[in-house]
Amino acid sequence: MRRLACLAVVIALLAVAPAFAQTTLPLQATVPDAAAVRITEGGFAWLSEAITAALPGMDIPGMIMGYNPILELDCTNLLVTYLETDVNITAVNIDNSAVTLSTDQVGGLGLVGDALYALISLAPATGESLVRIEMDGMTGDDNTCSDETLFAAIDLYVSSLDIAASVTVDYSAPDGFAIEIHEVKVAFNDLDVVFTGMPPELEEIVELLLTTTMTELIQDMAPDLINQLIEEQLGDVVLEGTSEVGDWIMEYAFTPAFDTDSYGLLATTDGKLFLQGTTLDACIDEGQTPGSRWTVNPLPAMGATTPGGDPYHFGVALADDLLNQFLYSFFAKGELCLMFPWDLEDGRELSLAAFEGMTAPWRAAPEWEDEANMIDLYPLEDPHFVVGQGTTDLALVMQPYRLDWYIIKQQRYVAMLNVEIDLTLALSMDTDEENNLIITLEGSEFVFDVEGTEFNALPPELVETLINGIINFVLPLIVDVLPPIPLPAAMGYQFTIDEIGSIGAGNDYFGLFCSFVESPTKGPAAAFALPTFGTVRTMKLDGANSARAGLAGLARPTLRLTADPASAATAERFRVRVDGGGWQTVHDGLLDLTYWLEGRHTVEAVAISPAGVAGEAATLSFVLDRVGPRIDRATLSHDDGRALLTLAAHDYASRAATLRYQVRLGDGAWSRPRHDATIDLTGLDTRDVRVRAVDPAGNVGPEKRVRAIAATRPAQRTTTNGARLLQR
Repeated sequence: MRRLACLAVVIALLAVAPAFAQTTLPLQATVPDAAAVRITEGGFAWLSEAITAALPGMDIPGMIMGYNPILELDCTNLLVTYLETDVNITAVNIDNSAVTLSTDQVGGLGLVGDALYALISLAPATGESLVRIEMDGMTGDDNTCSDETLFAAIDLYVSSLDIAASVTVDYSAPDGFAIEIHEVKVAFNDLDVVFTGMPPELEEIVELLLTTTMTELIQDMAPDLINQLIEEQLGDVVLEGTSEVGDWIMEYAFTPAFDTDSYGLLATTDGKLFLQGTTLDACIDEGQTPGSRWTVNPLPAMGATTPGGDPYHFGVALADDLLNQFLYSFFAKGELCLMFPWDLEDGRELSLAAFEGMTAPWRAAPEWEDEANMIDLYPLEDPHFVVGQGTTDLALVMQPYRLDWYIIKQQRYVAMLNVEIDLTLALSMDTDEENNLIITLEGSEFVFDVEGTEFNALPPELVETLINGIINFVLPLIVDVLPPIPLPAAMGYQFTIDEIGSIGAGNDYFGLFCSFVESPTKGPAAAFALPTFGTVRTMKLDGANSARAGLAGLARPTLRLTADPASAATAERFRVRVDGGGWQTVHDGLLDLTYWLEGRHTVEAVAISPAGVAGEAATLSFVLDRVGPRIDRATLSHDDGRALLTLAAHDYASRAATLRYQVRLGDGAWSRPRHDATIDLTGLDTRDVRVRAVDPAGNVGPEKRVRAIAATRPAQRTTTNGARLLQR
């Protein structure tokens, strides 16, 4: 019954907004027609069954007997005699029970405005009375009531006891909300009253007295019973306050109004939503950001089925204006201003040379200098969401988005690339294996304008390759800013998402249609198997090939994803996360690694069946290595008649200890690769010494010439051993 909990959840997704706005709203202004929540008759039917299953755990007999004595007679004239007694319920036998919630009238109730109707039906076991009532007192011919002792038992046999009530919820109450019961009707169906020990002349009048008393008792008890069934579940619905979303505090306030119709219950609300403590960050230009985008559009119609024609239990419609208000505060706080100073695990900074792998196929690609990087990204104007753009659930539009790429030269940052990018991210909503609601990257489109660059001498295609590499790295990090949102439970029940998409006359509301389930999975866990992975296809190039080959002539590095062949289901798509970033969708099972940086990567993947059933996450770690290592140091020293070559190298995909070295003397052949970083060249001709390094993937790095140093006269023994050592 947390009807509005879905609202708070979906709001935290940072979803959707219009492409164009007529005006703006201040940060904390109330958004008219911010959202609507529909619970269908099908949803109430499901909840009715769920509440019915919980009824046996309630102490309804104790509630009823808690009203004892239900009647006290102080020597009262009953026309045929005087009676003094206490009347107590001594037993209540409930074998089965049922609850029906509906916006249609139940139990013969008259219509009371726009109400929710509840019917509680209690039935005894076959052959047993529902209620036993005992009377212990005195009778008499006058008001003395001392003539005769009376002990009698009365059993009420019924096919069922029906309690029907009309209920509304007032969310303007001082405590936040209140359950209001406008009418209660009680029916003892197929009533048969059986007396034991009762004088026959009293039976008729006592039956009338007791049925009237029991009806009044049940009517008095109904609010308590309904509060236990409904109110406790609504207690978690807070319409004003704060909530944690990832690392942020979200502030919200809503004022709902309720209505019922043939489709069920509809709650509509104005509201506001923003990050707490929002102040304009230094990276934001205040003059260009007066407020969030706002358009005026009517609330969408929400009937018994989704836009796709399928039944659902409850739906939520969120105005793009409300979500843009939240996104604006997110933007104003500077959360979309991203800066990446990159460091390797061993303490070295990631250099420009790490991009060499994706640019090596180009004829004009340089051998990048080993300089440290920093990338600064920030929006020049407030971004916004667009609902239902194309085939995606929503699109995040950042136009323009600024990218400044710096390298460190001579102890200072130098701008290597200044770009303005019109970036649009195609996003979708999905649930993960823990039933969290997540935003998934479906794809991206961008147009860029290079304002200034140290790469001016490079072909535009090569500059585009570099920008593709940066954007490929950054996009999952932008999506990762949006944390997974746990779907709340309603009375211990989870719900799944049936359909997501744009709704409303102007497609300016984001619609989310859900169904209650007893577990957080979309169907049986065994319906879809774990995904498995194929082989990482790497591109291995030596220096000669990288200088001659064009990109079209090279195999693109690709990671192939396949579903477990033991599964009867076929994977429609995969949900993939790289190096702990945001989730992205892969439809064809092929993940293009062309624009990935060199080094070790970890990929998490989940296979999704056509029915939306997700497998468990599988993980694969691998090394993407397309470029050979670089020689950092190559020195030739003479010590005590020996010529010693000392080498050091680095590679962005492999540890230094795993690298091997080759040596060539003059026009001779290259030596076999060896791990020794110190090589004895005593007795050999060292006037022209060249070295290179080889990584575990077989990539050969560029050669480096060692300055010739005059050698001392070596002993013959050392010359022979040195020559042999070089060829090992």
